[in-house]
Amino acid sequence: MNIDENNHVVLREYFMKKEKKIGEWTNEEIVLFHTIIHQSFSNKKNSSLSDVHELVVKELLSRKIGHSNFDSLDEVKKDE
Repeated sequence: MNIDENNHVVLREYFMKKEKKIGEWTNEEIVLFHTIIHQSFSNKKNSSLSDVHELVVKELLSRKIGHSNFDSLDEVKKDE
């Protein structure tokens, strides 16, 4: 990914555009995006972030990367 002053890319937007191809992401991209989701959620609680988080956690677990509870985002939808 080339980033210059005229073509600034926000990481969250970069990953959100790739969401439908999550199976093609590298492990490093998935872990980084997981971190970005948690940071974004701590700034602004948003149901779409919790939906994306659920997708990322499923991918983490399917790759046997693992996932542990970190903050309130990890508690969303557990009761359903």
